[in-house]
Amino acid sequence: MNLPKVFLSSTTADLAQHRELVSRTLRALRMWVTTMEDFVLGGSVRTPLDECVTQLTSCDLYVGVLGARYGSVHQSGLSYTELEFDAASRLQIPRLIYMLSSTAPALSLDDLEDYDSIQKLRLFQQRAKQHLIARFTTPEELALKVATGVINTFLHGPVVNEAQEKVQEALSQLSVQTGYAVGLVPVRRALTKFLAPDGAGNQRFRNRRSETLVGAALIAAEIADGDVSVLDGYLSFDRDFWVALVALLRATEVDPEILANAIRTEIDGQKLRVLISLAGRLQLLECVQPMCHVLLHRRTLAREFDIATGPQATPFVETIVNALSSMPAAALPTVQTFHEQARTLKRWPQKRAFEKAIKHLHSGATDA
Repeated sequence: MNLPKVFLSSTTADLAQHRELVSRTLRALRMWVTTMEDFVLGGSVRTPLDECVTQLTSCDLYVGVLGARYGSVHQSGLSYTELEFDAASRLQIPRLIYMLSSTAPALSLDDLEDYDSIQKLRLFQQRAKQHLIARFTTPEELALKVATGVINTFLHGPVVNEAQEKVQEALSQLSVQTGYAVGLVPVRRALTKFLAPDGAGNQRFRNRRSETLVGAALIAAEIADGDVSVLDGYLSFDRDFWVALVALLRATEVDPEILANAIRTEIDGQKLRVLISLAGRLQLLECVQPMCHVLLHRRTLAREFDIATGPQATPFVETIVNALSSMPAAALPTVQTFHEQARTLKRWPQKRAFEKAIKHLHSGATDA
């Protein structure tokens, strides 16, 4: 009997130990595992990308492991890891995606990639997220989760992915938090009303309202659990999604320190902008100080974001000003302190931005 064949795809610089342990685990389960280095080191006369497609055509399953690096880039401008995912998608091979958790140890400064690579990684993660099975922090945890996912796929057909599992939980929570009667019927029956298969056999939401409510519930649940990586790749949300997300986060009484700490440490401008906007909409006073610090000291990041996004997005500084302006009047002393720091440092654009926020806060205090 032929052994099940799995194509294992990931970057190597940051995930070498993870790849090795996953490969050994699957082979111990009597599965054939192939990776790009297998055929590149084998002296093939083909290009690595051509050989990748050839190998994938004979594989039963694609396992993609996404870490904190985008990886080596092909002449097309895409990484080999992303090109492997695209090839598996074209061949309609079942894809299982595993992503590094935001709670995993951060890369050292020497290992960080440039801004362009980080942005490409965020976009790739967003594309691959519909096939996400689980997140991991250690090689051992990854190996266990991959082995479980692969075995379930071969034994029971298409695996239920992380998003679909969380939809079940989110729908039951939604019935309590918003008054919807979803909880009055079995969850699986409720799911059939929200989801329908598309032409490719994937589950899609039947209408926009369902997608908005369930999508907001999933993101709110992740953030409330302390995992803001769920916001990776988003530039913003539409109005209805913002309303639902904010309402659900208020209902779950999310810990303000989750967002405050994320704002302090986030290095991706796109994600940081979403975090700041969310903190403003939730009126979290605990986030005022880190937001002011970003406005005053992280000028390069703001400039890089504005250059990268152009006119399609509200400028970074304006987003911070809007968020600060929406805060309760109790935010005034902190904003005024940073305003004075901007004046002392002669950072005039930042000083003017703080003045705009102060004006709105004074106006809100007067109206109250």
